[in-house]
Amino acid sequence: MKRLLYFLSALFLVSEFAYTETLQSPTGAGPEAIRLFDGTVWIVQGANDKQSMNMKPSLMETTSKNSDGVYRIDAGQLQAALADKNFTLINVHIPYEGELPQTDYRIPYNKIEQNIDKLPDKNQTLVVYCRSGSMSTAAAGTLISLGYTKVIELKGGFNAWKRAGYPFNLTR
Repeated sequence: MKRLLYFLSALFLVSEFAYTETLQSPTGAGPEAIRLFDGTVWIVQGANDKQSMNMKPSLMETTSKNSDGVYRIDAGQLQAALADKNFTLINVHIPYEGELPQTDYRIPYNKIEQNIDKLPDKNQTLVVYCRSGSMSTAAAGTLISLGYTKVIELKGGFNAWKRAGYPFNLTR
């Protein structure tokens, strides 16, 4: 809660036109929401954390980063993330040997640069996978060198996905 108040105070000081409005809960138990100068409403229900604000952590927040700057995700994490998919899923394996459900693109790992026009904004989350992990590691490195900031690689690739017993497609 203190962080929120510091943020709002700083926001007020930065903009001469800024204002905040605290909206009380119907029970009068305390602030329920804070309206910022641009109309944005922040819901505050006790503590300032994602759980109390009914927010799920982003896919980037649930993964770990390796020394190359690539985030890695396991098959279980990816399966759970597919329920509320908000990322681009790319199969980079060659030759084609199947794909995960909800795959958006099939771009060979060594042709990422030639297909950059297919990809979303550089600040969007991309998840890459191949059969075992080596091609997706190369693809992730290329994406990072091209300026993508949210690149995630599926650990163990398609093989790990199959071993976990998740569904997959063998035809395009």
